[in-house]
Amino acid sequence: MRKKLLIFFIFLIIFLVGVIILFKTKIIQFEIDAEENSINTNETNKLTPEEEISDKQLRTSKVKIYFGDKEGVLSAETRDIDVKDLLQDPYKIIINLLIEGPKEENEKLIPEGTKLIGTERIGDVLVINFSKEFIDNCEKDKNKQELLIKSIVYSVMELREINAIKIQIEGEEVKSFKENGYDLSGEISFE
Repeated sequence: MRKKLLIFFIFLIIFLVGVIILFKTKIIQFEIDAEENSINTNETNKLTPEEEISDKQLRTSKVKIYFGDKEGVLSAETRDIDVKDLLQDPYKIIINLLIEGPKEENEKLIPEGTKLIGTERIGDVLVINFSKEFIDNCEKDKNKQELLIKSIVYSVMELREINAIKIQIEGEEVKSFKENGYDLSGEISFE
């Protein structure tokens, strides 16, 4: 008899534990459903988690860099640049971004192998000194050459204080890209 009574109590305890677990999960589910309904009905209480902004993110500035697209027109790509770097030599940074090429599906216009020797701002004109590869490896198509120059002009004009550029090759003034190429003499602006 004692064995039957012990088995009965064990089944009773297991049954009660099962009912309690089932009841608690239903209550928890009911509370979750009630919270979701209150959130859905009261949109002003909805919170959006925010990402903490780093010091580097606070120091970035957006700059547009212009490349060619598939149709042969200029297409802007936005780049985040550290303001500390922009304050040191903004022209060098922008020209080097053009030399690196696009990150999107645009076409690099600066000829392969071109290196930036230096930049100098004279008033509102930026004198850009490239390596000889700028001329030697350029496209022969005059329209492509013009698109290349426009990409440089529009990219550096994003800095506002530049209104024109002047191209030098290894410290020397050049008149044009190769024979009958796009005119590079004097100041170039597309305003």
